[in-house]
Amino acid sequence: MIDNVGASIAALRKNKGVKQEDVAKAVGVSPQAVSKWENGGTPDTELLPIIADYFGVSIDRLFGRTKADFSHIEADVTKYVSELLDSHFSERGDFDNIPNEVHAESI
Repeated sequence: MIDNVGASIAALRKNKGVKQEDVAKAVGVSPQAVSKWENGGTPDTELLPIIADYFGVSIDRLFGRTKADFSHIEADVTKYVSELLDSHFSERGDFDNIPNEVHAESI
C-alpha cells in the first residue's frame, strides 16, 4: 500500500498538469524528492497532509483508497444494538414501551 503513494502522487500531478518542480515548491521539498516519491520512495509522514491539500484529495486517496468500506462495522453494530435492546427489554418484559426511534427495523 505504501508503494501506492508515489504512484498516486504521479497520477495526481499529471492529472493536474503540473511539473515535479511545482509540487516540490508547493510542498517545500526539492524536485528530486518528488521524483524519488514517484519512483518508489515515500514522503515523510508530516508532508502527507500538505501533499493531499495541494491536490485537493484526502490522505486516504494518496494511499490509493478511493472508498472507505465500513459495511462490516455497520452490520456488527446493528447486531450488537439489536441484541442489547432485546436483552434489556426482555429482562424487563417491556417490549411495548421501546421508543419508536430504537426499533430494530429503523436501525
